[in-house]
Amino acid sequence: MTEVLSVREVHWTCPGGHILKGVSLDVAPGECVAICGENGAGKTSLLRIITGLLHADSGTVTHSGGIGLVHQHFSLVPALTVAENVFLGQEPMRFGLFDHKRAEAETKKLAEKAKLDVDVQARVESLSVGARQRVELLKALRTADKLLLLDEPTAVLGPRDIDSFLGLVQSLKESGLAVVFISHKLHEVARIADRVLVLRHGKIVLEARPIDTPLQAIADAMVGQTGGDGFHHAAAHEETEIVAVLEHVSAGSGRDHIDDLNLVLKKATVTGIAGVEGNGQHGLFSVLVGLLEPEGGHFTVHDASITSCSTARAAGVRCVPADRHELAMLPGHDINDNLLLGALVQKNPQAVLERFDVRPPDPSFDAMRLSGGNQQKLVFARELGASGAASVLVVHEPTRGVDFLAKERLWKEIEAARTAGTAVVVISSDLDELRALCDRVLVLFRGKLGPETRVEDASDERLAAAMAGL
Repeated sequence: MTEVLSVREVHWTCPGGHILKGVSLDVAPGECVAICGENGAGKTSLLRIITGLLHADSGTVTHSGGIGLVHQHFSLVPALTVAENVFLGQEPMRFGLFDHKRAEAETKKLAEKAKLDVDVQARVESLSVGARQRVELLKALRTADKLLLLDEPTAVLGPRDIDSFLGLVQSLKESGLAVVFISHKLHEVARIADRVLVLRHGKIVLEARPIDTPLQAIADAMVGQTGGDGFHHAAAHEETEIVAVLEHVSAGSGRDHIDDLNLVLKKATVTGIAGVEGNGQHGLFSVLVGLLEPEGGHFTVHDASITSCSTARAAGVRCVPADRHELAMLPGHDINDNLLLGALVQKNPQAVLERFDVRPPDPSFDAMRLSGGNQQKLVFARELGASGAASVLVVHEPTRGVDFLAKERLWKEIEAARTAGTAVVVISSDLDELRALCDRVLVLFRGKLGPETRVEDASDERLAAAMAGL
């Protein structure tokens, strides 16, 4: 069978080093090939070379056309509507003007075929992170008649959406579309991939069929070792010292709205917030970090009223947002500049970068050229390693799009903050993450918090029912 994609002996270097070292792969019609590897292994760079966004130093890439790419980070124009983004660069015209009705009708038809729930007239800036990812997928499907490239496509999806998304990928395969799927979630790879290639340090070190290969063998190939010491959450204890209090807080609008919330955060305690995305998570995060002033009620940290980012930072609130590009990083600036967002003076940035394993640990390296996982470690490094002691740490989807070794490292940093006495809030759609990190879990549904659940009682069934409003 003729391949849709053929990559031969591709090499590529950048100022950070030799990224790809003789990579070769083939993808046939109706086949899904998964590419796995640690953050920084070269996965995203390979996809960019396939699409022509980067030029290889040597080697060849041939394909039969019709490629669609879902980027790891959003490539949308926030001020434009969903339909305008889907047709950006190839706008349908009528009488010399953009034909909005045609664009909206064709986008709606495409969304219905793909079983994706989007409002084609909504402006992207008003959408949740998950909804924006669905728009990215629609953009890709409009041009992907032969080959679909997916770079961590489920990283921003909640548990309810992941199953339907993987079902969609399966149906696209059955229709003859070739798929290249980058993911750190090996159970997803096992479900939809026909073959898996493991990249480590720019080289393919394993090619296997997931149906015949234990997932642990794939994981070991990714990191070049067997097993690990794992993550261990310290036993919960009854803490009495109150650090922060939300009293009857209402704020935000639409899917970001929170309504009459009451929440007490205690020293050395991790509070988990579960929920289907779009039930007020961003609104709650925004209040906790000072991005949004309560319209009703009060939020205080050590009795200091929090109404802005400056009052939050002064009170010791540190944060890791779900969208690091929009809310946590400076595009066009180096690593050191991004560290300085958290402190006016950074005496030893190299030591901070090495502690958090940011690769490369070079303060002059362009921060936006880091892999997604290393960008996330950089944000953690600033908030926990370069910004002084934290009274409250608020993390929203803290390990979205990072490999399992980086996830374990970030979990340990969150645990270390808890051990140091910080009151931690983890807002996550990953129920396993909440159970691993938290002492208690509350569910946010339509802007309201449900009753507290001890983490040992937080079963999938119990949380799923609460997330559905039952």
